[in-house]
Amino acid sequence: MYKFLLLLNIVLQCNLLIAQETPFSQCEINGDDVYIKFHESCINSKDESCIALAEFKDFDLAAVIKSGLFALWERDGWTLQKIGSHSYQLHKKLIQFDKTFNLEDKFKIDMSHWNYPLSEKLAQGSSDIMDDPAKVSPTGNVEFILKGWQKAKKVILSGSFNNWDENAIKLIRVGDKWKIRLKMTPGIYEYKFIVDGEWMHDPANAFMVQNQHFTYNSILVVGKDVQFYLKGYSDAKKVALSGSFNNWDKKGVSCIKTKDGWKVTQKLPPGKHFYKFIIDGQHWIIDPSNQLQERDEEGNVNSVIIIH
Repeated sequence: MYKFLLLLNIVLQCNLLIAQETPFSQCEINGDDVYIKFHESCINSKDESCIALAEFKDFDLAAVIKSGLFALWERDGWTLQKIGSHSYQLHKKLIQFDKTFNLEDKFKIDMSHWNYPLSEKLAQGSSDIMDDPAKVSPTGNVEFILKGWQKAKKVILSGSFNNWDENAIKLIRVGDKWKIRLKMTPGIYEYKFIVDGEWMHDPANAFMVQNQHFTYNSILVVGKDVQFYLKGYSDAKKVALSGSFNNWDKKGVSCIKTKDGWKVTQKLPPGKHFYKFIIDGQHWIIDPSNQLQERDEEGNVNSVIIIH
């Protein structure tokens, strides 16, 4: 799903007399939150390193920051926080966006600005996304369950993944539950159950978004199993994976040693993720096989993976 933002290739600059912060802007999806982090010099700048703010020109962020009241400011669900002496971040919950994300969408941030590593450029003309993002399958990766409603005659599953069809996906009654399993492509979807003609959100799912009818749609995030490989380091006793998807856990996710190196499978939601490998619990390294990298606001270089 998501392609969004230009690859940041920032070179840190130092002043002999005064330490100068490097202008930057970047987008990060972490769990249920979207963050746009930026240096204040990027506001209204046309520099490539500031492209993440391109869609926020009419927010007049400079005036908001100058007022000193940015902690009280809010617009279209976005809030603003100060995270450094001259750096800030815009923040918004995924459930507050007014449409479901997919490759054809141009999310609030302009996804067309993504820059892919060379390994992905060859595949840009193709897509592994099914024509139908959701198909009924007994071996599907997502199961929908509605508990109760034993007296109901018919329960339908409807959502953004099937254009809110009111008849296509019928749940099967199993004991005191209604169930259906679907094979779904990674993405962020909205859905509801229709019980004998009555629409209702999923009572077992706390993630919801208000719709145009002033009721609520349930939110579903479908992740994708991603395999990470680190070649070499045969002398290491332990290698782990850590990144924005696990809040940079210092212990990380343990990798399995192979004859050529190390590997681990991690389920990731759609979006952009930062990561590094941890060698023997001390040395943090970027992925040498991944050319897509990005600096954070502290100048650290991280490997980047895009899940779509």
